[in-house]
Amino acid sequence: MKDKTLASVVKDAREKLGISQRELSRRTGIDNNTLAKIEKGERKKPNVLSLRKLALILDLSLDELMKLANYDESEFNIISNKIINKENIDTSTMAGELINKFIDAFKYDVCARKIMVEFIKKKEFKNYEEYKNLTPAEKKKVDEVFEGYIESFMEDIDGLESNIENVNDIG
Repeated sequence: MKDKTLASVVKDAREKLGISQRELSRRTGIDNNTLAKIEKGERKKPNVLSLRKLALILDLSLDELMKLANYDESEFNIISNKIINKENIDTSTMAGELINKFIDAFKYDVCARKIMVEFIKKKEFKNYEEYKNLTPAEKKKVDEVFEGYIESFMEDIDGLESNIENVNDIG
């Protein structure tokens, strides 16, 4: 039997959910390259915030992920006391600040994606010289790409807003 590693646990949990690394990246906000390195075992000790995101989305124990990432006892105790026991979270602590930054990052990402959706829906891109110089067939292809962006952004917005709710539930 293969020993459990952070890489194998994350990869197995992701595959069990039936999602790609890209989808996990979208849901967690963790860079796809970082996720690939975690799953390959090249990133042995990701930051705790990344582990927390993975734990939430993959329905894993943060304790287990921290142990697999070789966090020492003092680091483990600090995080356990301040993040897992939500009644003990003090927003003036580092853990509270990290959670607030995490929430803000999702909010800004959602805002940016909503703006892009409006930009595309209003067909603002058609005002650019590069678009105007396309043939009708090329314009049709570009329009289709932008429609795909809208669908993708709307899915991303839903996922990110869900992540914001999950993080708010922690604190």
